[in-house]
Amino acid sequence: MALALTQESFAERVGMLAPNYARLEQGRSNPTISTLLRNADELGVQLAALFEEPARIRRRAGRPRSAVS
Repeated sequence: MALALTQESFAERVGMLAPNYARLEQGRSNPTISTLLRNADELGVQLAALFEEPARIRRRAGRPRSAVS
């Protein structure tokens, strides 16, 4: 899901200070349930979705393609 928001703008939308939100996103803080609920609500997802492992990127076997056009 891509909302094209900066950490600062998302933090403002959920009522947090940007440095506190950055620590939350980096896994360096322990958020309260109410903080998690506000974040999930703003993202439009259920609370459990915040704890799901991100989808893996499928990589094709072989050599990487050349960047030359």
